Amino acid sequence: MRLLWLLDSLAVGGAERLAAIFARQAAANGISLHVAVLSVIDGNPLAAELKAAGVPVTVLRARNLRDIAAFRRLLKLLRDERIELIHAHLTYAEIWGRLAGSLSGIPVVSTAHVRRYTNPHDPHPRDRRIEAVVGFVRRHFGGPVIAVSDALRQRLVAGGLPDTRIVTVRNGIETENFKSPSGLDTKALRASLGIPPTVPLILTLAVIREGKGHDLLVDAAPAVLDRIPDAHFLFVGGGPLEDVLRKQIAKAGLADRIHLAGMRSDVARIMATADLFVLPSSQFDSLPTVVMEAMAAGLPVIAFASGGVSEIVADGETGQVLTRTDPAALADAISALLSDPARAKAMGEAGRARVQSEFSSDIWVERLHLLYRQLTQRGGGAA
Repeated sequence: MRLLWLLDSLAVGGAERLAAIFARQAAANGISLHVAVLSVIDGNPLAAELKAAGVPVTVLRARNLRDIAAFRRLLKLLRDERIELIHAHLTYAEIWGRLAGSLSGIPVVSTAHVRRYTNPHDPHPRDRRIEAVVGFVRRHFGGPVIAVSDALRQRLVAGGLPDTRIVTVRNGIETENFKSPSGLDTKALRASLGIPPTVPLILTLAVIREGKGHDLLVDAAPAVLDRIPDAHFLFVGGGPLEDVLRKQIAKAGLADRIHLAGMRSDVARIMATADLFVLPSSQFDSLPTVVMEAMAAGLPVIAFASGGVSEIVADGETGQVLTRTDPAALADAISALLSDPARAKAMGEAGRARVQSEFSSDIWVERLHLLYRQLTQRGGGAA
């Protein structure tokens, strides 16, 4: 099968990382993959992973959606590479992919990773226009839309896309990458982060920006420390609100208990040092990959019931899904789980097994391949 993945760019992001994972498994599944991107953002760092997997990458050098010359380059690529199916990801690539597929007679499928447009509280006119264009091309050009969770599927239906045009295919991760690295000295790693070797450690990993809930976790920390006096917290990630968060931590007198590690590339090593993973975000997240990664690392997970969280975490079995988004509920859940190490360990083991059986990249690629075969055999349309 000659397949084109079309993306906005190959900057570091969720959809772009999926392209790298898919590239490593494409050939073994009988797929000849070619990746095209509209433009270069931040140097397109993930292009190197695709090329290492033997997947060719074409940059269309599009200046904007109205760049006719770049769009013609896309049509020429489809002809020259004899592409049989287009899989478009992200907003602008989806618009071009669906139009190009219609003009060339090639079946098209797209993945809705997030509902980016619009902000319902303060919608920008430009966002409204883009959302309208995406909605139009989804309804009138190409085949089905892949929703990465049932939660996102419901949002797409509420936004006017017919349910018959949507198929849910949940993303997967390379679970073996999150096993505890052999020979890892967790005490030394903790020491490098300023954390004592044997204390309970609560980990969160997210971009530090509005809606991610770091402030809620800071507010919950005193109540946790009242019940688990030797607990420490580790925040991994950077972002626009990092300075604001540091000030909140200092004001609360928690600088010796809440450690900000910034951006890290050794996520598996960091997870191996923790006892519990918390995702305090209450904003809609279609399918938070970091929760899968934490479960693959054997960590019990505490998270709020937003977006696709409940489709990953089995409440009471692999962690806890909280319906109350407040610091008191968060503190209660963290304290209860840390006070019962045997239960926490059992949840972590159950989480690892769940990810391997439901959210591995092998399963995800297999489900995509089945959908691809259906689309190429039927010539597109609903699946």
